[in-house]
Amino acid sequence: MKRRCLSIFVATLLLVGLLGAQAMAAGVRFAVFADPHYYDRDLGTEGAAFEAYLNQDRKLIPESEALVKAVVDKIIAAHEAAPLDFVIVPGDLSKDGALTSHEEFAACLAQLKAAGIPVFVVPGNHDINNPHALAYDGDTATPVENVSPARFRQIYAHFGYNQAFAKAPDSLSYAVEPVPGVVLLGLDVCKYADNLALGHPEASGAFSPATLAWALTQIEKANAAGKQVIAFQHHSLTEHYLGQSQAFPEYVIDDWETVSATLADAGLKLVFTGHYHANDITEIVGNTDGARLYDIETGSLVTAPCPYRIVTLHGRNAAQVETRTITEIDYDTGGVPFSEYARNYLNEGLLGIAQYTLMYQYGLDSATATTLAPTVASAFAAHYAGDERPDDQTLTFIMGLIADPNPTTRFLGQSLYALWTDLTPADGRALLPLDPAISLNVLGSYASGFFNEGGAEIVAFDAKTRRLFVSNANDNSVDALDVSDPANQTKVFTIDLSPYGGGVNSVAVHDGIVAVAVEAEVKQDPGTVAFFDTDGNFLNRVTVGALPDMLTFTPDGSQVLVANEGEPNDDYSVDPEGSVSIVDISRGVERARVQTAGFERFNRHRDQLIASGVRIFGPNASVAQDLEPEYIAVAEGSPFAWVSLQENNAVACLNLRSGRITAVLPLGFKDHGLPGNGIDASNKDDGIDIRSYDNLFGMFHPDALAAYRSRGRQYLVTANEGDARDYGTFGEEERVADLPLDPAIFPNAGELQKNSVLGRLTVTATLGDRDGDGRLRRTLFLRRPLLQYLYPHRPRPAAGV
Repeated sequence: MKRRCLSIFVATLLLVGLLGAQAMAAGVRFAVFADPHYYDRDLGTEGAAFEAYLNQDRKLIPESEALVKAVVDKIIAAHEAAPLDFVIVPGDLSKDGALTSHEEFAACLAQLKAAGIPVFVVPGNHDINNPHALAYDGDTATPVENVSPARFRQIYAHFGYNQAFAKAPDSLSYAVEPVPGVVLLGLDVCKYADNLALGHPEASGAFSPATLAWALTQIEKANAAGKQVIAFQHHSLTEHYLGQSQAFPEYVIDDWETVSATLADAGLKLVFTGHYHANDITEIVGNTDGARLYDIETGSLVTAPCPYRIVTLHGRNAAQVETRTITEIDYDTGGVPFSEYARNYLNEGLLGIAQYTLMYQYGLDSATATTLAPTVASAFAAHYAGDERPDDQTLTFIMGLIADPNPTTRFLGQSLYALWTDLTPADGRALLPLDPAISLNVLGSYASGFFNEGGAEIVAFDAKTRRLFVSNANDNSVDALDVSDPANQTKVFTIDLSPYGGGVNSVAVHDGIVAVAVEAEVKQDPGTVAFFDTDGNFLNRVTVGALPDMLTFTPDGSQVLVANEGEPNDDYSVDPEGSVSIVDISRGVERARVQTAGFERFNRHRDQLIASGVRIFGPNASVAQDLEPEYIAVAEGSPFAWVSLQENNAVACLNLRSGRITAVLPLGFKDHGLPGNGIDASNKDDGIDIRSYDNLFGMFHPDALAAYRSRGRQYLVTANEGDARDYGTFGEEERVADLPLDPAIFPNAGELQKNSVLGRLTVTATLGDRDGDGRLRRTLFLRRPLLQYLYPHRPRPAAGV
């Protein structure tokens, strides 16, 4: 539905800059893989002793050599496709620290270095002074030479230690600058000094006071020089699920709450970790305003799904993290695809470990442990993979455990719930805001003199003439402003649009051509696109669909795309069809040709569209009448344009080559009953109260769109306004307080409908009555405003279209 910005200001120019931005590298790209546990196969891979080891520590150890070679090949291929600046490996480089395993692994890293990619490593708890460095022969496990701290530094001299400009006095920590403007801290937080005396490697980790002080000094120096700091270490800086530090304290550094906050307060934004074999990203908040640190834990190369990461730094502002997995290796998997082979191996191992743990740590009987083990194993496998999403059956089962009166069962349920609860942000693919703050300074403004009358809505800038073209709905015109001196803006001329229709809705400019969308005097009639040059001279006009609400040039300027919203009149007696007009100006504006793409072909697929989630609900409206194009976006080089259908909670795909709408795609709903999807639903409770509500769903309802291409993929960004239909004879908005809620689904309806809970929330009355009894079994509201990122593939049309 059309909304106009009502403002006294026609245009205000803002200077946008990064807070505290200083000269530094941007677009840095690097790879991460963790916990390769490389094993020299000459130490033995057969016999009872080796099998006993595998049974108690389910890693793909015999396959580790092939996995390391595979990830090296993948990283080199990624480097050839788009250059990588470096690679980091946060510990557990070897299986149990055998000298020959370290030497072979270093030789593999040398291949990356030979390909022009610097590599940096730090030790893990398995790597140094490890008395479990063994060779296996039949029933016998024999100690072999392990690696001391000095030998570790020597073996990996070319992978960080020789390149370091600073080294910690009491650990194998170091600082390098692999890219000008980026300081990389390799932090050694492992405890290996007493391993040989203890007879086993210490799994837990900690910062020594000296190493922490050294790290803070390096961060301070880098920040003072305007450089960005990244750290990597073996142990996690924070919990990656609630209660992890109690259940598995050895995987999170000692005193993690204090240390992580201290590093965040110092200005560290990113730390890359491993150790737990899980692919997870968790946010740490410091004690000072804006202090935020991300612990990016990368899953082990020898544990399914065998991930590695590609990370791109967008200056100080953001880090883009992408997870890839190893799907093929040079190893005999018995004809089973490697991904399935690795997954099966993990699941079988987790099942046995879970059953043993439930019996001997939780004290459960064998039958109960056998019943519960698959649920425990699947929870850990999901956490290892990241982006955990429990299905309804799993969640119901876990909630039953939590409700059990037995404290052991209840604790188990709580632990499983924690494992399945994915802490923000996303794990596999994420864009992490590092320093998103911007500073806005007014350079100048121009006042039209109209207040609350639509004095300004759409602004288009022409760089060549330094002019802004601003739609002025109050008097159906476009004002041209000279902004060459932002502090002294002047109106150069006004384009009167009254000869072309009843109201201006949109303006765009490209290569000296100004295009304006103008609705008809009766807005249900066909509208007009009028063309002018940047001096305001009329060039041509063409007829388009009803209520042209927005228009845009394609990136090459050969076409103008027009979203014809086709809104009904107030009593819904006239409801024109929505459409998209394609104005071809490739032969010049004077010879413009119009092709209009409608939705009539989808009328016969009404039931299919509704079932998929597309809202078709206008009184007596066909599909073509009900779909109301709001906004259009097209990425450079793409054969498709994307069209928002706000009220329909959908987007449409327009094939620019055929001039046809090829797909109508529902955006779906967000379930606000799921953990992590809570909302603050009331503006009458005098506070912040974010919580989840069963059977409450949000619609996306996009208005503006933007599209772009990156690394071969197309991205669509939507700004979700959350608008609704409201006409004289038809309106869909209702307050929850006024709705008939089904008592079987909402037994606490009276409480929910209080103004301090859900009562004030505006929802749609057109959905939710699933059994036709007049009472809502679920409520759906219009979410506004936020950004939604979509990754659309080549769209497929509805069946039969």
